[in-house]
Amino acid sequence: MLRKLNLLFLGVVLFTLMVYAKSSVVWSGAFDANNWNSCQEVSIGSVSSGDKIVFKGDAYSNAQIQICSKDWQTKFTGDYASFDGTYTIDVTSSNASTLSQGVNVKGQNFKLTSVTVISGGDDSGNTGGSTSGDSGNSGSSSNYSGKGFHTSGTKLLDANGNEFIMRGVNYSWCWQYGNGDGNTADDVIPAAKRQGANVIRIQLADGGNRSWKKPTAAELSNLIKLCKDNKLIAIFNTHDETGSNKESDLERAANFWISMKDILNANRAYVLINISNEWYGNWEASSWAAGYEKVIPMLRNAGIKNTLIVDCAGYGQYPASIPEAGAGVLASDPDKNMIFSEHLYDCFPTAAKVDAAIDNALTVGAPVIVGEFSYNHKGQSVAWQEILDHCQAKSVGYLGWSWTGNGDGTEACDMFGGYDDSDMKENGKCIILGHNGIKETSKECSLFSGIKGGGTTDPDANYLPWTGSATAGDGKIFSAAGFAVGDTIQFKGSGSGTLTIQTKAGKTIASGSFNGDYRLAITDANFSALTSTWKLAGSGYTITAMNKKRYVKGGNDPIVPVENGYRVTVWEGSFPIEWSGNGLKLLGYRFDGAQKGDKLIFTISDPVYSGKKGPQLQIGNSGYSAMVEGKEGQGCVDIKKGKTTYEFTLNAENVDDLLNGEQDGGLRIKGQNCTLTSVVLETASPQYEYTTKAVFSPKGGGLDMGMWSDDALTKIQPAKFKAAGLQEGDRVVFNLTETNATEMAQLQIVYLKGWEAIRSNFKNVGVQAPRFWFTVTADEAAQLNSVGMGLKGTKCILKSVEVWHRNDVITGIDNITADDSRFDDNTPVEIYTLSGQRIYHFDNSRRQMYIIKQGGKTMKVIR
Repeated sequence: MLRKLNLLFLGVVLFTLMVYAKSSVVWSGAFDANNWNSCQEVSIGSVSSGDKIVFKGDAYSNAQIQICSKDWQTKFTGDYASFDGTYTIDVTSSNASTLSQGVNVKGQNFKLTSVTVISGGDDSGNTGGSTSGDSGNSGSSSNYSGKGFHTSGTKLLDANGNEFIMRGVNYSWCWQYGNGDGNTADDVIPAAKRQGANVIRIQLADGGNRSWKKPTAAELSNLIKLCKDNKLIAIFNTHDETGSNKESDLERAANFWISMKDILNANRAYVLINISNEWYGNWEASSWAAGYEKVIPMLRNAGIKNTLIVDCAGYGQYPASIPEAGAGVLASDPDKNMIFSEHLYDCFPTAAKVDAAIDNALTVGAPVIVGEFSYNHKGQSVAWQEILDHCQAKSVGYLGWSWTGNGDGTEACDMFGGYDDSDMKENGKCIILGHNGIKETSKECSLFSGIKGGGTTDPDANYLPWTGSATAGDGKIFSAAGFAVGDTIQFKGSGSGTLTIQTKAGKTIASGSFNGDYRLAITDANFSALTSTWKLAGSGYTITAMNKKRYVKGGNDPIVPVENGYRVTVWEGSFPIEWSGNGLKLLGYRFDGAQKGDKLIFTISDPVYSGKKGPQLQIGNSGYSAMVEGKEGQGCVDIKKGKTTYEFTLNAENVDDLLNGEQDGGLRIKGQNCTLTSVVLETASPQYEYTTKAVFSPKGGGLDMGMWSDDALTKIQPAKFKAAGLQEGDRVVFNLTETNATEMAQLQIVYLKGWEAIRSNFKNVGVQAPRFWFTVTADEAAQLNSVGMGLKGTKCILKSVEVWHRNDVITGIDNITADDSRFDDNTPVEIYTLSGQRIYHFDNSRRQMYIIKQGGKTMKVIR
């Protein structure tokens, strides 16, 4: 018995030595990363595959860290990663040598206090990111349950067991990886996240096409890390086999994935494998199925565990192959962990064809996605809106084709004009901003957002939203798991006292006065605590409900009353201001309702003063022309020492630039030595109601303006304007669509008598769909009522011309949001834009402000 105990003790000791790896502090000190201009060199020493390098310190609001190789050529964090006090790099065979030479650390809003090397473990292929276990940290795998993506019937579930519905884009890395300035992925992937995507499908090569780049293991690992750092799920496909009917080509793709098995398996919670793009070009099912029934067992027998995606036959455009032969393909996967993908282009011009393609495929019993589609393909229309709508109705994922760089007649498929997101094209507007588009329906994967599968993170917790009765010290535990940064918890109840929210250990998260209603915004700083478990403290209240409130980014009250008007946060974030690049572009829709005399207020942080050079902002319109006077006439203004804001008053030209300028209007901001944190519109101008009256409505729903030809002349007789009651202060509004996605439409707007331009700049005015308008002066109203209007143009279809007749000033506007209890969704309302135009439904493609009349009240709301 004693011998057995001794052996048992020895086994425990050996096991303990194996589990607890040796750690060594390689650097300690106090490096303040207050701005991006300072750097700390850290000598790492010899490390090997399986080691971990842990960076620790004090993190403040919006802390960001960048860790680069000693020669600055390799960014182990990408451009930057969020820092919450701990950041870990996993050492692999591909980065060990570079790390051993040392690293450079820089960033903002944190103090680095130590760097530790922990030896031991195996090479999992994980390429870094924090493994500290704190929710929401960039690259964190703390919510990973031991499984990867997996399917349940027609649903795709993530590693937490939560359903994941894809909303994403395509990016062609294998022929776009370098643009002369480095890896284009460094631009595209963060931009895709900014636009709301939750997944990105990346085209790779496996060597079949020698002109395309086949990634190394290190390059694949870096792409995965970049996606994880930006909280995007990655789908990879090989593109070489497009349209091929040869099984040998499909086998080459399978062998490529097998060669990357360790990296893929280590990241199966974040990576899905689209075996081959559009393999099998024939519109026939049996041979297509036979090819996949051969290679899927190859992949599984080699040990690949990731969820597999199979494109249907016919270049991905014969979805009938899925109900015809997909059951056999599904049965060939011993893991039953696969998805079918359809590519819907001009063969799907009607809603009926789209619906049939999706519905019939779902009958096989596996998830289905639309892996590629666009609003137009080679000049032919695609039923893109039905794709968005039906995918939303059926919980089916979709990915738009493609970010940029299309040619050979498919240029309309470009979602953006370059690798960043500063120039959104029509395809991007449809798929990202359209109703049921990415912006409206995308939900971040729960691995990144901190949502636990099934709400079972703590069996004692009450999960929000919640109703009941709770008081301080009653022992009830709550959790906002599933909420996100930017959400607000609304506490409702009775009594008057102090409401305090504490961690289970008693640490105060927030506290404030309670008088029946209290609202707590979830921020980067309190996200981890609030999405874990917490309790109520304080006194003098009873809470009866806790609900989620979603506001536009900018805090609890994005509309703040000021004297005779409102202050509206139109953008908030953290954007390093530099002279290089395109700067920050804010599109015109953010400034809806802006009028002459309003103010724009720019707030900065992290000012840097070096000699005579301090923070500067260059504020220009979308066409890069200066909007404010400044040094050398370039609109460059100094932010004086001790100041953190700059403001200027809009003139009529500024307003026109914001609302009607080139490339969707708006403004661009560049400069130096600061970080922009917000742009606020302060409007002291009265808000007006407008009554809409059409003065021109062509038959067939639209008039092609042609190419300036006389037979394309449109005449609007003066009687039409008289009947509309046109007068000073009214607006003449032109509703149109563009016929050329790459060129701006143009109009010539004249008086019918003498063909004199109504304004000097109306001889040839660039206009942007869907609307152009101008406010009528007293003289213009008299002339139009007397002689009428003539129109010519090019590259657009004129849908209608309207007069917006200005009524009395709206008074008594309440400062609320549309999800406030005072706004009743079940009671009829009158809806107006901020410009005062009567409309008949909310625009669900984006959040914006409206004026609402309901029950004798007039309210300004965000919806």
